[in-house]
Amino acid sequence: MISKKYGAKVYLVPRVGIGPAKTFGAVKAKNEVVAFLDADGVPDPTWTDQIRGYFNDKNIDAVGGVDLYSSSSLAREIIYNVYSLLVFGLGVLYYKTTGYPWMPWNNCAIKRELFLEKGGLRNIVCEDYDFAQRAKDIKTVYNARMRVVLSDRRFRKEGFLKTIWLWVKSDLAIIRKRKTMESTSYKLVR
Repeated sequence: MISKKYGAKVYLVPRVGIGPAKTFGAVKAKNEVVAFLDADGVPDPTWTDQIRGYFNDKNIDAVGGVDLYSSSSLAREIIYNVYSLLVFGLGVLYYKTTGYPWMPWNNCAIKRELFLEKGGLRNIVCEDYDFAQRAKDIKTVYNARMRVVLSDRRFRKEGFLKTIWLWVKSDLAIIRKRKTMESTSYKLVR
């Protein structure tokens, strides 16, 4: 396991979902700032340096970057990345117009205590938008050069349009404040 190779402490948690697993990691973390990647995310070599640079400014609470996709098909890779850049741009616009910080949870960092104070991530489809609704006024910056490359496995497995449609429906459910698509109940573990 790569993380153990670099001296990281690794916890095995029950299959509670990505959101609660990331929250559990933040609870166990000792640092003032926690950074998030997905298991298939490959960060740019300067990723940690970029994050450190932002948190030297005590007025910044969070930073979000761009997630891009790799694919064996150049056409699919272009489509996925145009989509991803569009989502990033809309997330930045959303924050600037509403004050609610959209965070790409596969490429971001946030002050640990603020993350936990706002309830962490629930086991929900579109945990990024769900968290934003609880996190107004977290001072956030966005950096399009802070990049993480992800696998396109989900799009290949579930279908690109089907996956996007699921995300749109989930965001709309959150907007309508209806019960969202939870697979297990959320509980913050301390």
